Amino acid sequence: MFTNCSTSVANAAESEYAYLLNQMVNSNGSINWKIRSELQAVLEQKILDNPSVAVEECLELFYWNRCYKNCIDMYEKQKRKDGRSSEYFSSIDRNFQYLQLFMYNGILFLEDFMNRILNTSGLSIDWLDFHVVDAFHYASEKSFSSDVPVDVWHYLIQFCLIHIGDFHRKMLDFDLAERCYIQATKLCSKRGHAFNQLGILEMSSGHNIQALYFYTRAHCCEVSFTGAGANLEQYYKVLIKQWLNLPNATGEQLFCIFQALLYLGDQVSRVETTMLSFLATLKRAISTGHLNACHLVCMLVITFGSFWKIDKTCIADVKSPDQLEDQLSLLKKLIIEFLQSFLTILLSCEEAQFSVVADTLYILISWIQYQSPNFLLVNNFHTDQSHLSSLAKFLNSLQRNKQFHVNTVNSAADEQPLPIDVSLFGFLPLAGTFARFVSTEEADTCTNLILMKRLVEYGKFVVQMVNDEQLFTSSIVRCNNNQEMLQFKTKSSSLPDQLESTVDAEQDFEEISSMCISDTAGLINLEKDAHGINPDLASLPTPCAPKKFPSFEQSTLKNRYSRNFSNRSKQQAEIDKQAESPFDFDAFIRRLQNSGTSAPTYAKQDGGKTSKLNSGSMLQSTNSMKKLNSLEEAASVLPKTRKL
Repeated sequence: MFTNCSTSVANAAESEYAYLLNQMVNSNGSINWKIRSELQAVLEQKILDNPSVAVEECLELFYWNRCYKNCIDMYEKQKRKDGRSSEYFSSIDRNFQYLQLFMYNGILFLEDFMNRILNTSGLSIDWLDFHVVDAFHYASEKSFSSDVPVDVWHYLIQFCLIHIGDFHRKMLDFDLAERCYIQATKLCSKRGHAFNQLGILEMSSGHNIQALYFYTRAHCCEVSFTGAGANLEQYYKVLIKQWLNLPNATGEQLFCIFQALLYLGDQVSRVETTMLSFLATLKRAISTGHLNACHLVCMLVITFGSFWKIDKTCIADVKSPDQLEDQLSLLKKLIIEFLQSFLTILLSCEEAQFSVVADTLYILISWIQYQSPNFLLVNNFHTDQSHLSSLAKFLNSLQRNKQFHVNTVNSAADEQPLPIDVSLFGFLPLAGTFARFVSTEEADTCTNLILMKRLVEYGKFVVQMVNDEQLFTSSIVRCNNNQEMLQFKTKSSSLPDQLESTVDAEQDFEEISSMCISDTAGLINLEKDAHGINPDLASLPTPCAPKKFPSFEQSTLKNRYSRNFSNRSKQQAEIDKQAESPFDFDAFIRRLQNSGTSAPTYAKQDGGKTSKLNSGSMLQSTNSMKKLNSLEEAASVLPKTRKL
């Protein structure tokens, strides 16, 4: 269910309703609104009579295309025929007035259809506040009036929300369009359509990293949006063309180029250089505020998406299977090296940046701990002193200065996802990470404390990984008021450093009763600039003031991308869990360890020259950090990164 329609199904719908379709356009090319309204009523009733069959036959798509999209296309075609430009289209023009009126009414039609869906299904919703998520939480405890699966009703509601958002987007009311799309993602994150529409919004506003994030989410889900992969590829090609040879590129531009080179698989020889150039700017961009918490989460998700895509697909422009295998292996090794450096840099950030890096650190260490533990073994990362010392300093400082102790949070909280976890449900590359949760209900209290506890648990996990070498150890330190702190040490730590750390713990660790922690962990808040106009909307003029759309209560948008799955039954959740297919990272690591360290040879794409890379030296963690340090020094004289 919810898959793409076949040509035969589409043709069957065309034949069944041909008697209305043939009369829908008058001889002069205008729309017969009476026939169009009749077709709309017939299709809506058929969908409501048997929703499961209607969705199986993609009747809702036929309904949208014939009753709405075709009408918009006809008006825009007439505008192009008249030679009107997007800058000059008078508000007194008849076609413009008809188009605006139709889109205004289209919103009302779809809202009315959504009301009828709710009435038929037995679901309840408060339309004044537009509480979609709250309504389904309430409805999950009701007995439904039909045998139709709840997921079908949710899909139809999501379908209406997306296209209401499309109308607002066409009318250039981007804020309301965004709200509709976000609510659609909350209903179900397994389907990529709403994420794709959010990607269009972010792209039109020039938010490149956020646009890539949403396109990645639309592509890497159970029901991938049909055009998401093509959108990603096209967007990356545009960014490559604009920024590849740009002097003094910003951190954002370098990251986008790095991901584009990974995704497209060409000009492989430039991937490592671009990666190191970006990493050299990362720490300073975080400290200066040029990159916020949302940017970092988006960057991590985009990177996981690239890894997942490289593992699942082939790159076409190669001449032999051996060359393909070498190229794919090299790209995956580079992503691993990037994630290792990325983690080390985040751990080395100042305490003041904790709220900025916390969510990203948590997702990355959760992926390592629960889905890909062998990640620590690649390049001997588990013995890398820069990683271990940064981790020890970060965790010790976190516990002292955030007044956290090892027994603060009840163990029952381990079974609940944090808001940042819930916001990423449905993202296939992280499916194994979220499999540990027994509930899909997010923790709504003490989220900061739970997050800190899980970061400390990761430290204990690393201690176990390096236990044989005794390079990274932990011990309980008793502080003021008999509270306990788990202190981490590295083998290379000097005695004064260790003593200072212990003294700090005893002096600075305050009573738990005096805690005052801002509960901001897990919230992703995109900074919104003034929206631009998407090229595909360039033909639309500045619209008249749109209808007042019901506002969302602030509480429902507290976490912009959090999902609510309370409506899902345990049985459906189990089916969803079985349907997901996370990337088998451990299998890849085993292949990597058995493959030796011979350097791959491949044809260099730019210029046709042949280049040999020594992957052994390239992937050594120590050498990489030397390159990174030298680039950090060089980057100090470059212009500061543009604020997103």
